[in-house]
Amino acid sequence: MKTIDKYLIKEMVPPFLAGMLIILVLWVGNIVFLQVSVLKGKTELLPLFLQYVLLKSMYYVTLSLAAGSLFGCALAISRLTRDSEITVMRMAGTSVKRIFVPFLLVGVLVSAAAFFVQEKAVPWAEKRGSVLLQRLYLVQRSPLIQADVFFNWQNYYFYIQQIERKGPQALLKDVTVWELPAGSGYPMVTTAKSATWINQTIEMRDGVIHKFGKDGFTEYEAKFKTMELNLKRQIEAFFESQRTPEQMSTAELAKQIDMMSKSGIPISNMRLDYHFKLSIPFSSIILILCTAPLGLRFGRHSSFAGALLGIVVVFLYWNVMLFAKVFGQAGWLPPALAGWSQIIIFSAIGAILVWKAE
Repeated sequence: MKTIDKYLIKEMVPPFLAGMLIILVLWVGNIVFLQVSVLKGKTELLPLFLQYVLLKSMYYVTLSLAAGSLFGCALAISRLTRDSEITVMRMAGTSVKRIFVPFLLVGVLVSAAAFFVQEKAVPWAEKRGSVLLQRLYLVQRSPLIQADVFFNWQNYYFYIQQIERKGPQALLKDVTVWELPAGSGYPMVTTAKSATWINQTIEMRDGVIHKFGKDGFTEYEAKFKTMELNLKRQIEAFFESQRTPEQMSTAELAKQIDMMSKSGIPISNMRLDYHFKLSIPFSSIILILCTAPLGLRFGRHSSFAGALLGIVVVFLYWNVMLFAKVFGQAGWLPPALAGWSQIIIFSAIGAILVWKAE
């Protein structure tokens, strides 16, 4: 690597780190604002909430890396242009394209890092974060327990004849629980002479489990002395089994799409998510390709030109991506075209700007 390359990359690193951290902090603030209501003044939940925020922030690292690349390039080139250092380089015979090479190299490395984070760190963090959020909500919520009234909680329906409340727990008499099956069929019925309900845990005593076959007749009955029904654990297991596109790598999402397409299930939105997952890590390269020639053109006017330029480009890029996603979800654009539209549009703009700058 030549001296000029090291010098230009060194010039880009501080604003890159600053821009990335500023954007990431803004995203973290948005996460806190949207979910802080789960605390409801309970300071004992704060460590769990902070852990959730940290895990959820991993999803925004990819976008923050792209924004950091943009601001790093814009501020570095604006400073070099304003102090006439790029003019000196060009007078020494260095072409504009050659000056842009170190910045594009940084873009390639950052894009590779973003893809690695998206494929390895984000799926794990999203799954853990989802479970933590549900745990926070479950701590806050509890079903309204009433005597002589049918009520439901998640996948269960309850009927209780008598209730005697003692502090945080409830003593129940003559309990009937219907557990709905995952597919078709009849619910499993559990009856108990008495039970204790604390938060989302029910300890039933002296009861019978009834399981019915598809014909409606009893398949088997089993008596029990005590049995614990932990609704919290079962609900957490349910959310651990649910996987959103953010909780899968591109390979896992492609496998899911293939499996669902063979089953005849509509998958256009999943295809859209798949193409966005592939395209977003390339944002760093594309944003640098657009920002570098713009910084060369407008950087001489003001010390704030680089920051303003970065804000404008990020705004346009983000809105093109949002509109493309909306059009893709509405079926107005094919999933592949919608997912790659921001890359296609800004690549063309960047190529034209570099050609004009030369």
